[in-house]
Amino acid sequence: MAFDIEMVLPADTAHTAFVRSVIAESAHLESSLDEDRVQDLLLVATEAVTNAIGAHKNANSYSPVRVSCSLGRNRVIVVVRDEGAGFNPEALPEMPSPESEERLQRESGMGVTLMRMLADEVDIISGTDGTTVRLTLCINREGK
Repeated sequence: MAFDIEMVLPADTAHTAFVRSVIAESAHLESSLDEDRVQDLLLVATEAVTNAIGAHKNANSYSPVRVSCSLGRNRVIVVVRDEGAGFNPEALPEMPSPESEERLQRESGMGVTLMRMLADEVDIISGTDGTTVRLTLCINREGK
């Protein structure tokens, strides 16, 4: 089954649960996507949406955050777009492993690292007019 869903949401964390619900229900339509991969998808999508909302708040932007979810061709793709100030994804500091004791001392800053660990493909395009994060999870990981 192939389809696309687009959401245009206020930049408010109150809507994160809604986004998670829509993406989870969409992912469950693909019966070959196991529950662990659905949970990976939800985690990386939540990180991307949370970062987008934070970017809007930091830029004092009242524009909506845009989220799309596409299911088809053996993959699920989530795209999150914001209109924040942008950042250089290659200049992010090296983060400790999520399992390390050092990581327990950090309360934030692991979003992009988690996205790169759990998604099969992560594309981040960022500039002064905002950031687009494209997360791809393969339904059949051998098809990566």
